[in-house]
Amino acid sequence: ESLVAVNFTAVAELTRLVLPQFGVRGGHVVMMSSIGAWVPVPPLSLYSATKAGVLNLAVGLRREVPRGVRVHAVCPGPIRTEWLTRDLDGRPSERAARHRLSAGASPERVARAVERCLTARTSRTVAVPRWWEIARLGAFAPVSRVLDVVVAPASTGIVRLARRYGERLGSSS
Repeated sequence: ESLVAVNFTAVAELTRLVLPQFGVRGGHVVMMSSIGAWVPVPPLSLYSATKAGVLNLAVGLRREVPRGVRVHAVCPGPIRTEWLTRDLDGRPSERAARHRLSAGASPERVARAVERCLTARTSRTVAVPRWWEIARLGAFAPVSRVLDVVVAPASTGIVRLARRYGERLGSSS
């Protein structure tokens, strides 16, 4: 419930509150989704579902909002933060978490993608880094079916590997 409340419901409610403020002058709404919205993998299925909801909300709102309002979705891949460590092994102390960053793009790279959205003339959906756009293919039936066949039998191993990665990050602090 809390994951859905934070990742989806809060985004929808804040957007509902801000859109009327734009009036005739227009504006930008930037929603943070994830490549997981296109390709959900274990153990992040529920997380991916919330991010798919955000992505689809952004796409749907583009078709509803008045001219001059632009709705963007930013879909990062893995980002160099302590998020994965916190998710896999509980809540490390703030001091320890900073030293256990996962692999991925820098948070500054995500910020630059948001900045590009805010200067764009049209609504956008972008992956960070851009090469993660390939993940969009995961939403198409043939690719999705292949992923079902490959990922489902490996899901237990993927979860185990993710936990080991989190433990390795924890021992490096």
